[in-house]
Amino acid sequence: MNYLPVTTNYNLHLLVRSHEMLCSVVYRLLIGLAFFTVVLGQATRTFKLSLTLGNWSPNGHQRQVILVNGQFPGPTLKMWQGENVVVEVENNITNATSIHFHGIEMHDTPWSDGAPGVSQRHIQPGKSFTYRWMATQHGSYWYHSHSRHQIEDGLFGALVIAPKPDTPKPFDKISTASRAIKTMESADESANILLLSDYRNMTGDEAWELTQKAELDPACWDSILINGKGRVHCPEPAEIDALLSDLQRTQLGKMNATMTSKGCYPPQLMALAWNGHGNGSVVPSHVFDECQSTEGWREILSVDHKSTCDDESWIAIHFIGAFQSITATVSVDEHPMWVYAADGGYVEPREVQAITITNGERYSVLIKANKAGKFNIRVASINDPQIIAGYATLDVKIAGSEGNGHESVPYINDAGMAISSGVVIFDQSFVKPFPPVAIPQTVSATHVLEMGNIEPAYIWTMNSMPLESLTLEQQTPFLLNPQLTTNLTIPTQNNTWVDLILVTHVSPNPAHPIHKHGVKMHLLGTGYGPWVWSSVEDAARQMPSSFNLVDPPLKDSFTSLRVGLEAGQEVAWMALRYHSRNPGAWLLHCHVLQHLVGGMQVVLLDGVDVWPEMPEEYRALAEGSG
Repeated sequence: MNYLPVTTNYNLHLLVRSHEMLCSVVYRLLIGLAFFTVVLGQATRTFKLSLTLGNWSPNGHQRQVILVNGQFPGPTLKMWQGENVVVEVENNITNATSIHFHGIEMHDTPWSDGAPGVSQRHIQPGKSFTYRWMATQHGSYWYHSHSRHQIEDGLFGALVIAPKPDTPKPFDKISTASRAIKTMESADESANILLLSDYRNMTGDEAWELTQKAELDPACWDSILINGKGRVHCPEPAEIDALLSDLQRTQLGKMNATMTSKGCYPPQLMALAWNGHGNGSVVPSHVFDECQSTEGWREILSVDHKSTCDDESWIAIHFIGAFQSITATVSVDEHPMWVYAADGGYVEPREVQAITITNGERYSVLIKANKAGKFNIRVASINDPQIIAGYATLDVKIAGSEGNGHESVPYINDAGMAISSGVVIFDQSFVKPFPPVAIPQTVSATHVLEMGNIEPAYIWTMNSMPLESLTLEQQTPFLLNPQLTTNLTIPTQNNTWVDLILVTHVSPNPAHPIHKHGVKMHLLGTGYGPWVWSSVEDAARQMPSSFNLVDPPLKDSFTSLRVGLEAGQEVAWMALRYHSRNPGAWLLHCHVLQHLVGGMQVVLLDGVDVWPEMPEEYRALAEGSG
């Protein structure tokens, strides 16, 4: 039976916050009725995003940012799995732009992926563009600019897709009590969103101009923001010294240097780290050295048990890593977390005290909020060049209780390190898809890609050559003009399995968070040493403990090992496997913004044997006539 399309504005799944939760039975009935209406009506969810420039002070220091519908960061986009999604973008800023929906597979709609030079041309100032796609997945995602350095200026926001009611969920792995399971499901449906980002008091364009001039990465941040709120903290020298790692002390000792007042490596040391080519003397003092503390702002998650119908007091949080550069350890004081989803997909739950989150990653957690009081939510960078942390507050109110009455007890310090040996920190290797996802033991093709950087030092490579974003963004999109013979493209046949072996061999080299557009990928293994095998199958026979070919992690981003900082770690590899089942042109790139803009990306041309025909409305823009 056919049904006419409808437009709906249902937001029942996220209207009720954890501190306002309806009784579980009534709540789930409303969810089911809303979804029934959406699916039978083949609903279309329409969003309008207006981009403007404005002055903002997210950390107490004002500068120009990009506002989305007048907000910083942009508004959260909420929808149901199975809905058709329409996003109308109106560009009222002075530069061309685009919007990428990070982690969305864009099944059968590769022209809506939002990558200039790959799936579309830019949206020019004063122009509009409409993205159309279907929400085939569920979970937490985010959207952001894929143009220039606009993420750094605030062009990003959260995106959450509520699952179909019959979707298998892993909550019975946490508790077998039906009451607890229902409360966890309700918490998931009304999850809080914490959007994590690094922020500095200069614009993205200013930072890139400085990078080119000084030939070093100005990786010294002013704040870590949580939902666009933070402060500037100027740590005392003794505070910094107490947090230094052995590696940081070794690096500083090379120049008899100390960390700056912002807790950063001095620019001269950053220049040395980039193969000694940089010129730290041209870096303005305010970038690394000058620090002025601000009061700023602080995000607060409030939980009030008086409105809960059940003794089981669970809340859920979607942590979204909207970082440009840093990797952070995240924890909630005195509250263990059950990680139940990664990059949108459910996983086998794991109880931990902290999580490692890097650029683009998303983790969803359940917390049993059964203690009254105010507890710090900590987001602490673990990147060597800087010691910096951001905070939010979990404020739990219980009728008849006065709360903790003391500073909450942390699991981690401001360098992101565990306070004690009993602290378990979740990372990408812990991810096990739920339900399990089987993979084949052999593949149709294996591609080995060498990552590194070349002169000038801000140019990065993924397949021994750079594909610089500012150049890529100006060309005819690969989707319209697939170039099958370049060193920067990888063609695949539809419905085949493909292995990607990423080798880092230029020392020193940081860890690279590698993000794949389109369908997700499996992490088969990582290791140090050269990759000398013709296939994963051959490598696994020689060192089986280095690979997981049974239930490997499934995500859209994985992080490589860093190299060159310790003996025996001069070369590293990471093995990824994915199913080429969504024809189109898809980027594979490092999500550190400086590395992406500097060229660390290639284009996967999936399904070249059944290449999709671009609809006319998108073809006009891709050809430059729209």
